[in-house]
Amino acid sequence: GGGFQAGLGQVRESGEPDTSLREWTGRDGHLISHERRAVPEYGADGVGIGTLVIGHNISELRAAELVLRRREREFRALVEHSPDVIARYDADCRRVYANPKLVEEYGGALDQLLGQTPLEFPGGEEALAYEHKIRQVFASGEAADFELRCSTAGHEKCVHIRLTPEFDADGRVASVLTVGRDITEIDVYRRQIHELAFVDALTQLPNRSLLQD
Repeated sequence: GGGFQAGLGQVRESGEPDTSLREWTGRDGHLISHERRAVPEYGADGVGIGTLVIGHNISELRAAELVLRRREREFRALVEHSPDVIARYDADCRRVYANPKLVEEYGGALDQLLGQTPLEFPGGEEALAYEHKIRQVFASGEAADFELRCSTAGHEKCVHIRLTPEFDADGRVASVLTVGRDITEIDVYRRQIHELAFVDALTQLPNRSLLQD
């Protein structure tokens, strides 16, 4: 067509290669993607003698790319509005993503979260144990669970965290996605049950029935 001829003329005039993408819907309703690469050719005297055009059918590649983009949008929509705290960590245990809920938990300090390890921010013994768990998931390639006790906005919290490995095209763990859910109320309930079962209500000492066992 005229656009193709104009593109060839531009390559000849500029002496620079050009890549173009043409897409249309086939009879079966599927998207057909065709990539063309135009490269100027020169003779021994350096004078242009023509243009080499190489075409590739990249329909499968484009389809996979579109699916990936759609899934990424769906993922973003899900985590951006999630009531859970969600983060992604690289192999050095540095945060490369933090969802709005996690940012909110730390007072909107996104710059303090990204590029930092849990030990660097917010720090503490629990953060060190958390980093160790992240490294375990990188090493094993298997999901894991972890309970983190922390303090945000002056309140003590217990958070159940699910750590899931994310793999690259070669099957290696590229990152670890963590999803944390506030289970503070459940944790308080568990402690109350423990005290009722193992501590004498009057003396606050270990239950005498346990000592007898």
